Amino acid sequence: MPIYFLCPDDVVPYGGIRTIYRHAAILRRHGFESYVVQEHRGFRYPWSQDETPVLGWSSKRYRPQSSSLPARGARRIKRHYRPDPVDRPFAQLKGPPSFAITADDVVVVPELYGPRIAEIAPGVPKVIFNQGVYLTFCIYPSDLRGFPFPYRHPDVLATIVPSLDSARFMEHAFPGARVFRVRNSIDTELFSFEPEKAPQIAYMPRRNRPDAMRVLAILAARGALDGVGLAEIAGVGVREVAAVLRRSAVFLTLGYQEGFGLPGIEAMACGAMVVGFDGNGGREYLLPELSYPVPTADVVAVAATVEQVLTDLRERPESLRERGRRASEFVRSEYAPAVEEAELLACWNAILER
Repeated sequence: MPIYFLCPDDVVPYGGIRTIYRHAAILRRHGFESYVVQEHRGFRYPWSQDETPVLGWSSKRYRPQSSSLPARGARRIKRHYRPDPVDRPFAQLKGPPSFAITADDVVVVPELYGPRIAEIAPGVPKVIFNQGVYLTFCIYPSDLRGFPFPYRHPDVLATIVPSLDSARFMEHAFPGARVFRVRNSIDTELFSFEPEKAPQIAYMPRRNRPDAMRVLAILAARGALDGVGLAEIAGVGVREVAAVLRRSAVFLTLGYQEGFGLPGIEAMACGAMVVGFDGNGGREYLLPELSYPVPTADVVAVAATVEQVLTDLRERPESLRERGRRASEFVRSEYAPAVEEAELLACWNAILER
């Protein structure tokens, strides 16, 4: 019984796509016949290290899109870039696959494929992998009364989500739906605790750049950035991200609505002081005893908190070091690869018992 994980042809270093590859690889290690299915033949996600077999839904070969990045970012990626794949015609929605799929197989579809999920491989069992529940309805019609939601379609066996908040969202929206929470794991060998921190603020402009700029402007206006480095993380692979997070004293997490929010917990694993919004999905790990959660959209509070953290770094570095160590140990315990693996196997064993 093959399991086919559908995936968009994107070269941006998305944590969600790495997770798709990782899930397929874990299942294959445990005897499941699993594949990642990209939109076109010949494409493989460049940021994943998992040795997962990759198929192309379309028989057409992948052709890179023209770059949308600034020249500097394009050089760093050394590949072509696409914007967020929320509303574009995925190849899996344009026609049947280039290989045989039967009613004994299972197709795993990301939530980004929207209201037409059930149209993919009609009659074949499906599982929706919804890593971004707040994107669930983003390309649906405005009037949804009587709409045939794919989450209720008879082909759909279950929905997999990464967080407790995501499970709450789906269970409330679709009462009676089978929802499995499989938490994301963090590579704690790569995202490891580093006790010595540079006075540096790291952030990802792809995640709410406007508020990041407001926070940094407030800090600059108050003279709080004197002698402080700024690390904008964009267009680089996971190893480069980890290297920046390990040496940064502060990480800004500013997502408003996120299914989980990997960067924040990766920063915690490195011992950085994570300041910002939990995005709902990060509420389970952005705990006040381990980090610095701030009410959503309150950029003044974020700036004030960062300023205090920078002061503590100068005056009480051992206190911050111990806080970072405890945060890292929490991540190592609660989001270890073994935890994700156990939950994923339990989830798929339950799904396939149908």
